Amino acid sequence: MPMTAIERTAYPRFKQILTAKDLAEVYTPTPQERLVAHRSTKGRVAEVGFLVLLKTYQRLGRFVPLSEIPSSIIEHIAKPFEPKLHASDLDTYDTSGTRPRHMLLIRTLQKLKPYSPDARTCFLKAMVEAGKTKEDLADLINVALDELTKNRFELPPFALLDKAAHHVR
Repeated sequence: MPMTAIERTAYPRFKQILTAKDLAEVYTPTPQERLVAHRSTKGRVAEVGFLVLLKTYQRLGRFVPLSEIPSSIIEHIAKPFEPKLHASDLDTYDTSGTRPRHMLLIRTLQKLKPYSPDARTCFLKAMVEAGKTKEDLADLINVALDELTKNRFELPPFALLDKAAHHVR
């Protein structure tokens, strides 16, 4: 299930309907991911929060608040651990000190660099070079996404890439 540039935006704009097959293929934690979560967290809610953050990062290329993630994804990930856990049980996760610690751990595990001025320079150079032969905004955005991914940077919000593509064009 390859993603387009539009799908890499935050979930509120993510219009694709998630089927049971999508949930199983994309959002089911592997045994190794579950083991890391179990060893790195304290309590079931933190464990589920970590796994939701990890799986959504793997799909989107950036961290999004759990409050923006569809409850079907959260409940799918939580089901094997805590069948009675609901998305609302994670309401305080986004504002807790646990979330930044989990983000740091995920960056380390995935060998990622946070979005920074270096990342901006990286994708702008790629866009400018691609702009010599491409005119379509989606092409410029995809070039930027590919370059950021290749260099192991977290992805910025889509609006930032869109604005940069307009500027480059």
